[in-house]
Amino acid sequence: MKPSDLLKLAEAAPGKSSLEDHRHAILVLRDKGYTWREIALFLSEKGVSADHTSVYRLVTKQKNSKPKMNTTIPIPKAAEYASALLKMTIHPSYRKMLKAHYDAHNRSITYAKLNEAAEWGNGAANLHYGLFGRKLGDKLGFKFDKFVSEPDKEWVSSAIGMPNSYVSGEEEFEIIMHHELAKALQENPSILNT
Repeated sequence: MKPSDLLKLAEAAPGKSSLEDHRHAILVLRDKGYTWREIALFLSEKGVSADHTSVYRLVTKQKNSKPKMNTTIPIPKAAEYASALLKMTIHPSYRKMLKAHYDAHNRSITYAKLNEAAEWGNGAANLHYGLFGRKLGDKLGFKFDKFVSEPDKEWVSSAIGMPNSYVSGEEEFEIIMHHELAKALQENPSILNT
């Protein structure tokens, strides 16, 4: 088969996710203040297979044509996160940040809020959450995300989450926890409470 014929077949193939057909409805609900989870529940009740992470990723993958990070990295499964976290020694301040992140609305948090949770001076959370991300990522064998503007530089917090690209304009940078990590924490509450 010629490469051009294969390309035509790929372009004609239906999308794997039916969520794309409901993108406008999702945006309407989001504008009305629905959370990602509420939107996923709304869709599921109407017979559309959805979870809050797939809804979020659908909206944010097309929102910004120039994301700060390449968000196509494979994310470990919840069981892999749980196994890694249960084997790690987690510094109490890192545990406080992780708990604050898990408890945050839509699991999205700023570094300023992480600073407050760990009771550090201004700016320390960015460094320390990155150190925790590096430790967790190394334990998982995680392929860290790269900055688009600096492709040789790893964003080590990508083992924890991804940029919340739904945040607009001049609002402070937020990191949204990977659904798989949140699920691991939900299924293993001792990780946050030890």
